[in-house]
Amino acid sequence: MLINQENQNVDIVFLNNFNEIEDIILNINFSKCLVVVDSNVYNFYKNLKFNFTYDQIIIESCEQNKSIEKYLEIIQFMIEKEYDRSSLIIGIGGGVIGDLIGFVASTYKRGIKFINIPTTLLAMVDSSIGGKTAVNFNYYKNQIGTFYQPDKILIYTQFLNSLSYSEIVSGFGEIIKYGYTLDKEILKILDKNKFDIKSIIMNESLIYELIKRSIICKKSIVEIDVNEKGQREVLNFGHTLGHAFESYYKYKYPHGINVLFGMIIELYISKMVFNFNQENIERLFAFLNYANIKFPNDYDEEQIIKIIMNDKKVKYGKIRTTLLKDLGVYENGVEIDKDIILKALKMI
Repeated sequence: MLINQENQNVDIVFLNNFNEIEDIILNINFSKCLVVVDSNVYNFYKNLKFNFTYDQIIIESCEQNKSIEKYLEIIQFMIEKEYDRSSLIIGIGGGVIGDLIGFVASTYKRGIKFINIPTTLLAMVDSSIGGKTAVNFNYYKNQIGTFYQPDKILIYTQFLNSLSYSEIVSGFGEIIKYGYTLDKEILKILDKNKFDIKSIIMNESLIYELIKRSIICKKSIVEIDVNEKGQREVLNFGHTLGHAFESYYKYKYPHGINVLFGMIIELYISKMVFNFNQENIERLFAFLNYANIKFPNDYDEEQIIKIIMNDKKVKYGKIRTTLLKDLGVYENGVEIDKDIILKALKMI
């Protein structure tokens, strides 16, 4: 599958076995190679080795490591090892690894080759697609970053076996986002399978279909708006409030679960602004119940608002977000005031 971009086509390759990764890498010309791998993946796959010369850095995949400090550590390592502009960096891990290593690749020597190998469900369906890179700053999400496309994205679904239950639920948060905004068939598939996450993740053909549908959704948007000038804002549905929860709770919950929380609040706002159907809000609550995820109730509403005001989507001091009129019918860039957010937060 190709993502067609103005200056570069990004190849998304679904793999049948791990050895295909090495075959693909060896077809790329590079002077030196650095592999940065999530510690959880490394520990789960003890045979995670390639038969060519490369350096390796193992990083715990937590939001605290998606930082300027970790970025500078990697840059320092590459300088000491004399990496040049023909070098290749490979990220093997979830969204934290992909965002961090993408940022390294985009800035080292003004840009080097980059292969993204997502190992979490969320990274496969969302964060690896579209070229966003970033690090966090002082618990504020994605404050420093670039748009930079990987040369290839390699998807090997067997990596999902290494995930905890909460990480699987996190991935479904982004899949459900696509169901509400761009592909109603996703919700029908989940309804048909009674939101049974454990059985869905074990069904190879079913999880492949959900991953592929999600990628097609994101591909359809980023191909027309790679740098988030307008249409791409729909991909942030649930993220304005979701990022606020993420920062407020200092990454206590995985990203996709915060997005689920954010979607619920933004659906209540959609109900107030556009009379969005209550039944489809209850549908999302039902998923949280099936997944045994409890919506937090110990937050300070005013502090949530303060965090939102530092969101990168705020323009000229106005809070802007995507709201839904119906399933698959949305409006980007809706300006909402603090009072309506506070009202939605209190409704929960």
